[in-house]
Amino acid sequence: MANSFDSSFVLQVLGDRAIMTLGNSLAPLEAFSTDFTKDTEKRGGIVNVQKYSVGAMEEDPSTYINTDITSTTIPVTLTVCSKTGGLSHKNLQDGKSLEQFVDGLAYAVANGVKSKVNALITTAYNNTAISAAQASFGATEAKKAYGSLKSGRKSLILDNTAFAQLLPSALTSFPMVNGAIRNGLYGFEAIYPDSNLTSMGVSTTYGFAATPEAIVVASRLPEMPEGHAWQTRILELPNGLKVQLGTWIDNNTLARYVNLQVLFGAARGDTTALTRIEPS
Repeated sequence: MANSFDSSFVLQVLGDRAIMTLGNSLAPLEAFSTDFTKDTEKRGGIVNVQKYSVGAMEEDPSTYINTDITSTTIPVTLTVCSKTGGLSHKNLQDGKSLEQFVDGLAYAVANGVKSKVNALITTAYNNTAISAAQASFGATEAKKAYGSLKSGRKSLILDNTAFAQLLPSALTSFPMVNGAIRNGLYGFEAIYPDSNLTSMGVSTTYGFAATPEAIVVASRLPEMPEGHAWQTRILELPNGLKVQLGTWIDNNTLARYVNLQVLFGAARGDTTALTRIEPS
């Protein structure tokens, strides 16, 4: 028998499902330097993120006044990443249909957000690319990717074909937590699958290894006009990203609409902190 939802619970049910779907899809953003807050901003706003450079340790220092820590401002322009859909009577009466509906909105927003990051990954990142066929990507290539990066928290992001080559026959060996393998496999803090790497700045690239300095990502919540009739809920994902869920009823048709949106932007940081992976 199909599940039924009272309209007063629609926002709660939609939000809970969206957090799960967006959380897994946008997990790869954890690999970068993030500036995620609940602050609101207008579309086209700019977030200035500080990138720090710290000198070597001082042994028996003659002074404790800082002289070699510098910062560089990286401006990140925010644009609205949004998707709206109309809820049908079937959606509201059938739990599975409602889940599929919100999954569609969530995947659309997640793919758009990741495309902004992936478009930055070009030959501007000047580490020697690692070459291997996707279907034969394995331990050797993963170790090369790890060794190509300087010290720091290292992450590996692969398309589904390459990611599958690292999986054992039973996922209990490599538990997937919040959309990634997080057990330190090959030294990486996390290894993420990403089905949207076709939006890479170099179209043949199917994966990359990076430390957080490689890319800066920032987000804010959209400003809403005063007196708006939307019911809203702020969804906080496991990686800290906040996304606004809104629902409203058209007074003319009495149709219910649902929207997911976030202001998001990305910019290059350290171009030596990322190594592309491409076919041989």
